[in-house]
Formats: sequence, structure tokens, C-alpha cells
Amino acid sequence: MFVASVALTYAAWEAYVEDAAVEVSAFLADNIDPGRVPASARSAIESVSSSAWELTVHPGWREIWKARVVALAKGDPNGDQFGMNTAGTKQIELLYSAVGVSFLKKTTRDDRKELEALIDARGKVVHSANTPESFNKQAARDYRNLVERLAIDADATMRDQARNLVGHAPW
Repeated sequence: MFVASVALTYAAWEAYVEDAAVEVSAFLADNIDPGRVPASARSAIESVSSSAWELTVHPGWREIWKARVVALAKGDPNGDQFGMNTAGTKQIELLYSAVGVSFLKKTTRDDRKELEALIDARGKVVHSANTPESFNKQAARDYRNLVERLAIDADATMRDQARNLVGHAPW
């Protein structure tokens, strides 16, 4: 049962990372002044559209931004994007550069290491049916608490950054 909790905890984490990216980018795209679009988001928009028509008329840079983040987070069935394969720190930073905010801004080095340990444990469980060494009920609780703490911090961080970019908070 504790081993199953690793897979479920990680699945909840990855879903949160992906869904938050889509939600925040949609909020920003729908509400931001064009001159305030973060450079990293602007680069993500430009990376998929070289046509002035696409950027300015159809579908427009706002829709391109939202679609790019969805493709990076969840995949694009009509394209070559498979979405986020693993919600580790490097992958999160890459995804959120397209969003234009920092997801891990308040995350401590220790929490980043613990996140990578969760990902490693999940990999052992789901890919090789092995259990992590020294795994017990407390380890399962620790991973669950880590994910909760990371989500609370990320939520506050993204809310503050979105508020600073748009002038009001998304939630």
C-alpha cells in the first residue's frame, strides 16, 4: 500500500504542475498587456509562429501562447509534442519558462532534492516493480507532505507573479 502511495502522490504532483501551467498561461494570455509579456513566454510564442498573420490576426499571439503551453504540458495529438514526461525540476523550469513565471521560485534546495527522490522512487515502483530501499509508512507521508508543501508554495508564487504582470490575481 505504501508503494502505491508513491505512484499516486507523484501522479497528483505531475497533474498539478501541468494543470497549473495551463491555467496560469491562460489567465496571463487573456489579461496581460502585450508590452508586459515576459521574454521567455515571448520566445515560446515566437518559436511556433513565424508569420505576422498568425501572431496578429489568426489565431493571434494570445491563442498561440495558450496552445504552446498546453502542448508542452499535456501534449499535442496533432503534432510532435508529447507533453511533460516527468515533473522534475528541470522539466518544470522548461515548461514554466513558456508560461512566463517561475514555478519553483520559493522551493528550497532540500525540497528540490526530495522531489528528485520522489521521482526516483516512483520510477522504481512503476517501471521495475521494485520498492525503494528503507520504504515505510513515514516515507509515504513525507512524500505526500512534500507535494502539498511544494504545491502551496508554487501556488502563492504564481499568484504573486501573475498579479505583478497583470494587476490582479488569478485566484
